Amino acid sequence: MNIKEYYSSLKNVYFNQLVIIGVSATICIFIMIYFEITIFHKLIFISIGTLLVYFYSKYFYFSYRESKASNLLNSQEKVLQHNQFLLLQETNPSFQLKLFKSNGICEWEISEVKKGSMMKTKYRSHLFELKKRDGSTLALFKIPRFQKSVLEIIASDKKMRLNFVTKGKGKEIFSLNQQQFSIDKNSSIIQLLKDGTVLMKSEIGLMPLNWQKQFAPNTPIIEINEKVELLDFYIAVCLLIYCLQKYKKL
Repeated sequence: MNIKEYYSSLKNVYFNQLVIIGVSATICIFIMIYFEITIFHKLIFISIGTLLVYFYSKYFYFSYRESKASNLLNSQEKVLQHNQFLLLQETNPSFQLKLFKSNGICEWEISEVKKGSMMKTKYRSHLFELKKRDGSTLALFKIPRFQKSVLEIIASDKKMRLNFVTKGKGKEIFSLNQQQFSIDKNSSIIQLLKDGTVLMKSEIGLMPLNWQKQFAPNTPIIEINEKVELLDFYIAVCLLIYCLQKYKKL
């Protein structure tokens, strides 16, 4: 998937919602014409009108973004920074993250797995999977809904458990095999560290102007340590999902 296809899919989602809400608004108008109008009817009509405005604004925004995005159809386009990715998040209808290269090609996708579709869990948990561009699953992440102290990663035929150690102002620490993994968060930057070394960093702020042809200026930029080992990368992804689940956005 490239960024233009991504915006096109979202545009179509909001167009379909516009149609549904539009039909509902038409039915309400006929009701208001043929029956006595009450305050309840007016409230319903105002609510539907508000939804129409909201969905139309979303439809217009993604149509605009689609028209501005370059139509990139292969991964051979020039990448400005090989270790930097742009993170786009969707929560409707379900949690989903996409990490795009600066050329508009989606490199990885993180999505929530529906309960019972892949594996059973002992406790009620959020289960996520990391997929590569070709659709192959690289890792699974289990984050319990209530027991937040243990995060579980299944990747490369290994199962890893991150155990919560302590929490401070803007910082949380987990342990795994006597190694320390931490989340260091402030207003605009999240750093994911292993024994003090940055594995992954998320930052919101200024981005190159040529990136803004395809991405909104406030899109989080994910920077990955170029020397990160594969299993440490999966741990960093797990902590990133944990942050987004806990704080709702970066």
